[in-house]
Amino acid sequence: GLSVGKRVRSFQHVPFAAPILFTLKKGGGFRMCIDYCALNRVTIKSRYPIPRADELID
Repeated sequence: GLSVGKRVRSFQHVPFAAPILFTLKKGGGFRMCIDYCALNRVTIKSRYPIPRADELID
């Protein structure tokens, strides 16, 4: 998952959304971080990937 060393605030986890947290940027702003690890584990990989353009041209 995401490192929580400089975590500012995390939101309540809900089963239908990826966990979100905000971290402080060096300039003082905020960066929104989303942890898609759980979604990536259940995503079905494409069996037939889209071919590259150079493979389609003779």
